[in-house]
Amino acid sequence: MIIQFFAVAVILSISSFQQDKRQILLFAPSEENNTLKLQLAEMATNDAGFKERDLTTKTYYYKPENEAIFKKYKVGGKGYQFVLIGKDGLEKYRSEKLVSNQKLFSLIDEMPMRKQEMKKE
Repeated sequence: MIIQFFAVAVILSISSFQQDKRQILLFAPSEENNTLKLQLAEMATNDAGFKERDLTTKTYYYKPENEAIFKKYKVGGKGYQFVLIGKDGLEKYRSEKLVSNQKLFSLIDEMPMRKQEMKKE
């Protein structure tokens, strides 16, 4: 009985980390950051690819109210950072440079969960 309870607890704790979307977190000093502008423009060129891969995007600026999220994702300094979070809630990729849609889609399409999704499509 204890073993069953433990197994259920492990399954519940693992499933609580799973999300229905992959997340792109963009960190920048301000809206005026050139790399951020280029990244947003690049991502806007392929809505279908983002939808197909269940991607959402959130942008955070260096402001006191965002301090906790910066600490959580270990974003330091005052530059631009791109962070990809998988459906399992874990960080999959990080860059301080512009990430092309081609690079992003290639990274995601190599993930085991994405490979399973493509088999179902």
